[in-house]
Amino acid sequence: MARSIKTIDILKLFKEYPIHQENYDPVILDPKTKKPIDPITRKPVDIKLLLAPKKKKKGKKDNKMAIPDWATEIS
Repeated sequence: MARSIKTIDILKLFKEYPIHQENYDPVILDPKTKKPIDPITRKPVDIKLLLAPKKKKKGKKDNKMAIPDWATEIS
């Protein structure tokens, strides 16, 4: 009996927990191919490309060693 009371309490807590809608992007599926549709182009996209993390652009690397003034004057 105590086990069923705990399950009722746990179910109640799950139902009260708010769903954060701002974290979820709706995925629209193409009815024919059952592939997700890209929201921008409205064309079916491969699932691997849709779920792949986006690559960050690399900026210009700074010179790690500071070149002294006397070294730049020597030809």
